[in-house]
Amino acid sequence: RAATKEEKSRDFYEDLDAKEEQPDDFEEMETTDPDLTLLLKSAQPLLQSRNSAVILSVTRLYLYTSPTDYLHQAIGPLIALLRSPKDVQEIALYNVVQVCLQKPALFVPYFRHFLIHANEAPQIWRLKFETLTLLFPRSDKSTQDLILAELEHFSQGHDADLVRESVRSIGRCAQVSDTKTSRRCLSLLLKQIHSSDSMLVGEAMEVIRHMIQRSPEEHSKTVIRLAKNLDTLSSPAARASIVWPVGEYAGTDSDSNIAADVLRISLKTYADESDEVRAQIVLLAAKVYLHYLNAVNAEQQALAALSPGEPSTTSELDADAPIPQLYTHTLLLARYTPSYDLRDRA
Repeated sequence: RAATKEEKSRDFYEDLDAKEEQPDDFEEMETTDPDLTLLLKSAQPLLQSRNSAVILSVTRLYLYTSPTDYLHQAIGPLIALLRSPKDVQEIALYNVVQVCLQKPALFVPYFRHFLIHANEAPQIWRLKFETLTLLFPRSDKSTQDLILAELEHFSQGHDADLVRESVRSIGRCAQVSDTKTSRRCLSLLLKQIHSSDSMLVGEAMEVIRHMIQRSPEEHSKTVIRLAKNLDTLSSPAARASIVWPVGEYAGTDSDSNIAADVLRISLKTYADESDEVRAQIVLLAAKVYLHYLNAVNAEQQALAALSPGEPSTTSELDADAPIPQLYTHTLLLARYTPSYDLRDRA
């Protein structure tokens, strides 16, 4: 009987012992404070207000405080504000951009409201360009084609600021798209390198450079295509931007390496170039010569591996080879450059 009582008492107190809790024993449930729920529901009728400030305030309330899906109810009234006067339209577009940074898919069905009009103010079409680039990765193929056609149309306009902003937008679209769409964006950017606006050409080349840096294997032919346009370009920013990728990928493919030829052609006009282009030519010469030294060292190591018993001999570099002569000539030209910085760099 004592054993039975002891067992009963042990069984009784064992039920009070804490058990090990496993993560699978719990379910995550989204709970909202009742006061916050009351606030969000009470603010919903205010979206029908004729006061634009009230609509924008409710939108920001849903954007920053709503833990549940209340934000989609403010999209329609926010789109309706785009037909308001210019000052209200600008503030509405600014709020549209803020919403697109978090949930761009909500505005994809309304993308036609963000197409550019020629008579719009710069602050309006800049916000529209930013909105279109945010909607671009979430859109379907037909919508992406329409957005690119819109950007292409304004990249061929007469307003320099509008053209420059459209080029930036094409670059942003290219960075978030697939390979086929990225190639189309690249072809649109390559059309801008013959423009007379040096700032536009520099902006286009900057975007192209970022695209090449992101996937250098896919843009080997792009570097060659850029190098072919080096003779026809007069903008110093464009010429410097073309020389840089040629030197950056000088050692990637030895069979189709054009860096030495570009260096040879660029040295002919070195005296007439600006300091920006001269600095890139000197940098190109250093990269070409460095890849040449690496190739010579690799060849010597291969010969030493074939005859391991013989003592290794380091042969002197052939000073009459084309690449060492190009490098020496580049340093000679840089020595008499008026720029102190360029002479120190050489």
